[in-house]
Amino acid sequence: MDFGSYIREIRKSKNISLREAARRSEMSHPYLSQIETGKNTKPTPTIIKKLAKGLNVPYMQLMEKAGYADYSYETVAERLVTIDQVNKSQDLYALLHDNEDLYYNEYLLTHDDKKFLLQVMERTFGYHQ
Repeated sequence: MDFGSYIREIRKSKNISLREAARRSEMSHPYLSQIETGKNTKPTPTIIKKLAKGLNVPYMQLMEKAGYADYSYETVAERLVTIDQVNKSQDLYALLHDNEDLYYNEYLLTHDDKKFLLQVMERTFGYHQ
């Protein structure tokens, strides 16, 4: 059984609609449909992680079914942490709180610059954490 059929079988066995499974997995229902119908045959480990969460099944079980069986748990976990770090690095709030150098048009932002920008954003968008 291919990966998409496997996902569809799990979803149907839990009496979850395609739209609900997609919502729980934090993806669009057309994208999930492409996985289930085999139009997308090699979802990334990040997508598989979302599916595992959304369908409430073990992550490594889906990884193996998707053909990532040669990956050890440590390798996959390390890769997901790296992916998560990349995603978080795009969060302006996180960037401004980071101790790494941050530039604007070749100007190195100081700690006070970052603090000021945070204050402006918090006034503009509200405080989020």
